Amino acid sequence: IRYILMNQNNIKIFKTKPITVYMKNSDIYMKNLSFSGDIEGNIDILNYNIPKTFITLKSKGKVKHQLLSQFIQFGSVNGNLNYILKVNGKINNILKNTYLRAYSKNLKLRSSYLRGFTNFSRFLVVLDKGKLNVDIFGKSTSSTTGESNIKVKGTLDVASLKNSFILTGKLLPVRYPGIFEGSLNTQIKTHSAKNKEQLIKGKIDLTGRVRIEKSLTKQFSKKSPELPQENKENQTLEKIKLDLKIKTFTPIYLYGSLGNAYAEIDLAVKGTAKKPIVNGNINILYGKIKFMKIKYNIDYAKIKIINNEPYISARVSTVITNTFIYININGNLKNPNLSFSSVPPKSKNEILSILLLKDTPSTLESLPLFSTLGKIIYAFLPFGSEEEEGLFNTGFTVSITPSYDPLYGITASIYARKNLSRRFYIALSKPIREVEGLNIFGWYELGLNITEKTSIFFRWYENNTEEAQLMFSFPFDLDFDFWRRLNDKR
Repeated sequence: IRYILMNQNNIKIFKTKPITVYMKNSDIYMKNLSFSGDIEGNIDILNYNIPKTFITLKSKGKVKHQLLSQFIQFGSVNGNLNYILKVNGKINNILKNTYLRAYSKNLKLRSSYLRGFTNFSRFLVVLDKGKLNVDIFGKSTSSTTGESNIKVKGTLDVASLKNSFILTGKLLPVRYPGIFEGSLNTQIKTHSAKNKEQLIKGKIDLTGRVRIEKSLTKQFSKKSPELPQENKENQTLEKIKLDLKIKTFTPIYLYGSLGNAYAEIDLAVKGTAKKPIVNGNINILYGKIKFMKIKYNIDYAKIKIINNEPYISARVSTVITNTFIYININGNLKNPNLSFSSVPPKSKNEILSILLLKDTPSTLESLPLFSTLGKIIYAFLPFGSEEEEGLFNTGFTVSITPSYDPLYGITASIYARKNLSRRFYIALSKPIREVEGLNIFGWYELGLNITEKTSIFFRWYENNTEEAQLMFSFPFDLDFDFWRRLNDKR
């Protein structure tokens, strides 16, 4: 045979030199066969007895880092992996008749999930008589965290899949790009149990930086699609039992466009990999958040998780126009209760107005809509202004309807109205903030009270639509509403 060539995506896995095959007394054999490529080495002897289905094989060589990098997928490898392979037995029981030793003292791993290189001074995997033994030790050095290491030891019965492994790590420099970067200490034991279940038990101590953005909260709030009960992946996840404790050994730093804070975490994760059950506490030590262009101090915040349900007890505060405002947040984090207080004392509507307008409602007087519309109306119509009244004596009646959505946060619109005379009034409605995914449009309104029970108003929306509405009020409490929408072209 001139040669045997194996390629993958135009990459040469291996290519043999010319092969001479011998047949003698029902034996087929070859010897002193060399090959090169990403797998490089020699086959000293390969003998197969046809009637007895008995195979004898002796080979040694190395697997180069290019092929190893393709195999592990999540990182790149420097260094080669040496191997010794021996097979001596019947083909139908080849696992128990195989000896494989894969070893290296100079492997280096670089991954997007680890900072820097991890140098494996010991990498040893041995398959002997159907049992796989693993002994791996690696370490890395960082100018910020010092020396870190990782160790994996364990055994696996290839036929029955019974296993027992221990993973330990000290100050591992881990990261999840764009979300988390830090260090963790871990000691996790995993072993097979009855009914082919896999138990994962241990503790993880961590510290570092976590980036929190609105896009991430929306992404994680989406429910993952339910897999059919008979789905293999679903069944596998159901058989993985969890018993993990996750804590911070120094406060973790939370940051992002929403603000920044320091937090302590103490969680217990049980259940299965398909349906983990989380209990524990998250304690915000100190921080600041930014919401609707206002910075709030986090006076305290404690989140208690009970069977995956988060409950919060927190208070945030800010100062606007010499008013100290406190917001208490309590209850289920998905739909908490908000209460407002201030020094000096003000009503809830007054506090909301200050928060939303960044000032007292008197700032409405300077809005271009009111000043411009007011001047035009006063110039052409023979009526004067009435005595100012309303919220903060500005002449405006201001109403705010806040609501809380677990996905979008606090959403609200402000409605402000001012009577120009006994009959004419102007008003506007503005969403407090733009919320991606919700179509909330502001509008401007000019109204006329024709009689005590009849009125008409014209409304211009910010999405370039218009509306005219005529209202009648009847003495027997029947309201008739006749309205008409006009688009831009009309």
